Amino acid sequence: MAVGRAAEASAIPDRLVRRRLDAERLVAYAGLTAFAVFLYVFLVWPMAQVLWRSLLDNDGRVIGLANYARYFRTPAIAASITNSLLVSTVAMIVTVGLAFVYAYALTRTRMPGRVSA
Repeated sequence: MAVGRAAEASAIPDRLVRRRLDAERLVAYAGLTAFAVFLYVFLVWPMAQVLWRSLLDNDGRVIGLANYARYFRTPAIAASITNSLLVSTVAMIVTVGLAFVYAYALTRTRMPGRVSA
């Protein structure tokens, strides 16, 4: 008889079985909620405030994207963006080149530290 009940219990899909809210789950939910509140208070809310303030002029009136247009029209910004893209491109090329050489050496040689599959 016990075998029959075990077979019946295994036939019920897990999605239909209600789970109890035990102490471990309660602590996990509380920790997740605390982390979400922490992220909201110290990351999302300040970033939203900065974004909102960027759409205002010095008197507090909404001017939309005019601040951004004025900011990106300055020649120094264009030069700094160009320099940043150049440095990132060079860093990417060097990194990919070194990674390729390392991966090639791992697959084609018997280097120490190589894990055989």
